[in-house]
Amino acid sequence: MLRLLTATVIADMMPREELKWQNIDADDLPAEVKKSFDAMVEAEATFKADLEKLLKNEGHMPEDKFLVMSRKGKRIGVAFASTPRGEVGAGLLKFKTK
Repeated sequence: MLRLLTATVIADMMPREELKWQNIDADDLPAEVKKSFDAMVEAEATFKADLEKLLKNEGHMPEDKFLVMSRKGKRIGVAFASTPRGEVGAGLLKFKTK
């Protein structure tokens, strides 16, 4: 059987690395990095609120649900959850601050 080797097929054939996620407390970041982090958080919150409003106005999202998002490149995955989601199960990295 001949199988076309597309990027998706090749990616599926490669072994997946198990990632060990760790959390970073933003208060532990150097000031210049924390400033960028704060801007990112504000922009993400604004985007999420705008997207949630759009989804509800268009009838795609139930009023009693919470929006959960995942982004990969320019593609956004959305799901609707009964309860808000928090960050759980990851380790915590500490940074030396001046």
